[in-house]
Amino acid sequence: MKLIRPQLGLQSIFFLFVTVLGGAGARAQSTPGCIPVDGLTFELTSAEHILARKGETSVAMIRTHMFLPAGLSSMRFFAGELCPSGVKANFQVNGLVYAVAEIRRIEGDGRRRNAQVDQSGQSATVPQ
Repeated sequence: MKLIRPQLGLQSIFFLFVTVLGGAGARAQSTPGCIPVDGLTFELTSAEHILARKGETSVAMIRTHMFLPAGLSSMRFFAGELCPSGVKANFQVNGLVYAVAEIRRIEGDGRRRNAQVDQSGQSATVPQ
């Protein structure tokens, strides 16, 4: 049996070097399907949903597998990004660990708009 050793020329070494450096740089950005948590505000919107926003701009709606508490006293992330699966899908709220069921990114104009509810409670209007 004869082993064939690949010959690494200067072009191959350069490609390997760029690929390794490119991979290191790519880690600074978020993984596809994930959202970076740095600088985000997380707002409870329902028993299973959290709105992730940056300032007044909504970034994503996060759904969990379990009901969330009615209020936040602490929140902790185990990585620099939150993902829909894997170990980065876990985060802690008020000392309990929760898992992400789904992350829905909000594309386009994600500015929040609060609606004004009429006195009867039957309709709501979003001001312009």
